[in-house]
Amino acid sequence: EVYPAGGEGLLQMQKFFISDVFLLVLVCFLSFQLFGLDASTGINKIINATPRGGRRLLLVQVGLVGLCAVLCAFLLYGSNLLQTSLLAGLPALSQDIHGIAAFQNIPYACTTLQYLLTYLGWKMWYALGLSLLVQMLAYKLQGAKLSWGILGVASAASFLLWFYLPANPIAKIFRYLNLFGLADTAEVVG
Repeated sequence: EVYPAGGEGLLQMQKFFISDVFLLVLVCFLSFQLFGLDASTGINKIINATPRGGRRLLLVQVGLVGLCAVLCAFLLYGSNLLQTSLLAGLPALSQDIHGIAAFQNIPYACTTLQYLLTYLGWKMWYALGLSLLVQMLAYKLQGAKLSWGILGVASAASFLLWFYLPANPIAKIFRYLNLFGLADTAEVVG
């Protein structure tokens, strides 16, 4: 049975949009610092000339930035969760999520704890995917200003699509399949 519950804390937790922007900036900084610095100093040519330097180092760099992005996402969104639970309160962790009116569109049965784990898991996967995308762009264009421009235009367009498009069925695919739309866990999971 589903019992009604207040979910103001869960709703407030998902409104920290500045965390999404901060995560994007952090991933861009890590990626462009690593790949752009290697390309501008020419150290990548020296490393690629060594017997074990080329692909192995690239995989280590990609893995390191991906791991840092996942850990930063866990810290950012975990602190949002902790802050919200202390200030606004959360429903009981064993409470069925469908008892909260704003979360009745979730297509599977879950408790508040399962939803919070899904929320954190999605944000960490989002951070990993974002870091891989940004690293690919930084590596292919060697951290040049063109890569910053492409990422800036894509981020601005994504934000405008996510913020201004209505949530109707026709525009929904363009609203949520972009850099900022995929970070909106409530809509993606729901």
